[in-house]
Amino acid sequence: LKRGRQDGGDDEQSARNSNWKGLRERENHISWKEIARNRDAVGHMEESKLFCLDGSLWDQTSSGQGRQRVLYCRECFNEQWHFIKERVCEAGRLGWILGPPGTGKSTTTMSFIQSLSMEEGWMVMCVRLLKWSSIQVLQVDDGVLRIADLPRNGAEEMLRGILRGWTQSGKKYLVSLDGYQQDVHDLILSECVFRLNHDRDNRRVVITTSMSSR
Repeated sequence: LKRGRQDGGDDEQSARNSNWKGLRERENHISWKEIARNRDAVGHMEESKLFCLDGSLWDQTSSGQGRQRVLYCRECFNEQWHFIKERVCEAGRLGWILGPPGTGKSTTTMSFIQSLSMEEGWMVMCVRLLKWSSIQVLQVDDGVLRIADLPRNGAEEMLRGILRGWTQSGKKYLVSLDGYQQDVHDLILSECVFRLNHDRDNRRVVITTSMSSR
């Protein structure tokens, strides 16, 4: 009986080691695509009535002027912008942005992320839960957009590895969770909030999704 317990313990340890090895292999095989961004083409213009942003966060195949988008800064745009800036980034609150599809939530959040990425001391990441598609991770660092597509199966573990390696001393971090996939949203949200709670001074999270998904 004692020998049986020992064999069972060995099998359990072997399974844990195998799972950990599989996780490390998936993390090491994440493929990143890098796109150089034109920092001068991003920001407010016309006395803050318009905002120009790099459309490569949506369409990585476009180039030149086709990558630029110009938005009119409506009242709802400014309200959401100031919410992320003041309540999330400055006050350190967990931010929820809810609303019907097609109302500009994601576009406004992406605009803020691009602007924040050019500020000294900030690093930004967007996790996009695209319906009927893979999970897309976008990082902006020093004028370079890095993009990785994660499969739904195992995405939580792969994202955990990305977040664990995404640290630099003296930096603040904003993670945006955008969109909704029923089978993975709560798992990825839990991982983002877990990381937030371990360093409230330097980590921020904002969730942008439809009203029906919360």
